[in-house]
Amino acid sequence: MRYHPKSLFIVRNAAALVALLVTGSLLTGCGTDSGHATSAPGISASAIDSPGPNTSSPSQQATADAGANTPDSAETSAAHQIKIDNFTFSPQTLTVPVGATITWINRDDVPHTVADTGKRFKSVALDTDDKFSFTFTTPGEFPYFCGIHTHMTGKIIVK
Repeated sequence: MRYHPKSLFIVRNAAALVALLVTGSLLTGCGTDSGHATSAPGISASAIDSPGPNTSSPSQQATADAGANTPDSAETSAAHQIKIDNFTFSPQTLTVPVGATITWINRDDVPHTVADTGKRFKSVALDTDDKFSFTFTTPGEFPYFCGIHTHMTGKIIVK
């Protein structure tokens, strides 16, 4: 049986497109920038996009292990934790003072990210029990979402 050259061209291009899409989705890491590497436990990794025109944007810090907390900071940070579980951020809205560090902890069995709608901070994909922390140095409202499951939203209010 002989195939028409145009049919072979279409099939070959379709296969190449599928291979490209699969490779691209693997390289993007489920919605994170491919330039961001996941860190091993205990090693800090930067997970912020470059700030926009506002150069006084909040500073951030991503950690894979919170074991470095002192006893005093552990008490404070417990009040500034957001749990990711059952495809929700809890609490969904949190009000904190300027200078507070918020830590998101993924307690879900699927990866999630934490991304500010204003692109001031963004985590890598967080697996179960992974953490992401961000220090808010300026007042304002900071809405955020999961880049993988965009229906998941929350807000930090800094006063």
